[in-house]
Amino acid sequence: MKALILEDELPAANRLQRLISSCDPELEVLDVLDSIESALAFFGKQPAPDLLFADIHLADGLSFEIFRQTPVDCPVIFTTAYDEYTLRAFKLNSIDYLLKPVEEQGLREALLKFRRLFLERQGKSRTEQGPDERMIRQILEGWGQPRYRQRFLLRRGERLDYVGIDQVAYLYSEQGMTHLIDRKGQRDLVERSLEELAQELHPEQFYRISRKCIVSLGAIKGIHKYFSGRLKLDLHPVPPFDVLVSRDRVDGFQEWLDR
Repeated sequence: MKALILEDELPAANRLQRLISSCDPELEVLDVLDSIESALAFFGKQPAPDLLFADIHLADGLSFEIFRQTPVDCPVIFTTAYDEYTLRAFKLNSIDYLLKPVEEQGLREALLKFRRLFLERQGKSRTEQGPDERMIRQILEGWGQPRYRQRFLLRRGERLDYVGIDQVAYLYSEQGMTHLIDRKGQRDLVERSLEELAQELHPEQFYRISRKCIVSLGAIKGIHKYFSGRLKLDLHPVPPFDVLVSRDRVDGFQEWLDR
C-alpha cells in the first residue's frame, strides 16, 4: 500500500513518517508535498495513492482547495492543529483526523480504521472513499473556521496564571525550551514547541521569522536590512538576542506586513 503526505512543516512531516513506519511498515510513503500547487500537479499526473494524509493549512492555502479542483479518489486522514468541534462533520466523511502533535496511538487507531473500512469492505467504489464535496465547499465558504489560540495558561511558581493572546509580544526557543515574552517584558516558559505554536496562533497577528522566533505584529518597532539578505528587527520589549528574519522567510515576512 502507498500513502501520500500533504504537510508544510518539515518536523511534523518527519515525525509522521516515522510514526507510519512504526505503526504500519507495509505502508510506503510515496512523497511529502507542502502546497496545493504541488498536490494538484501530483494528482494530475499520478494515480491516487491508497491513503492520503492531509494537513489543513499548507504553504499556499487550505488543503480543501485540492479536493475542490481535482478528484481525489482515495480515503483521507486529516492531520490538524484545529479544535475538534470545527471538524466534527469530517469524521463522517473521512477516515479520521489527528490533532497535532500526532501521537502513535491515535495514528495506529486511524490506520486500523482505514484497513477495516476501506480494505475489507467489498464492492465500494474508490470515489465513495474521498471526503464529501459538500462539506469541503462549506469549509471553503467560511463554515467551521479554525479556532486559533486565545490565551496561554502559565505556571508561575505555585500559582497558575493566564495571558491573553493580545498581550503576547513574541516567543522564542532556547536550549529546547519555549519562552513567552509578554508586552510588559515578563518571561514565562510554555510547554509547546514553536512548530506547534505556529499552527495555533492566528497568522494575521503572528509570524514565524525563523526556526527560533515567532513575533507579533504589535511588538515590531523597527526593521533594518542585515547581512546575507536577512532583516533585523527592533522589538519591544527588547529581547536578549538579535532578532533576525531568516533569508528564506524574508519575502513571506514582507508580504505578511504588506497585507
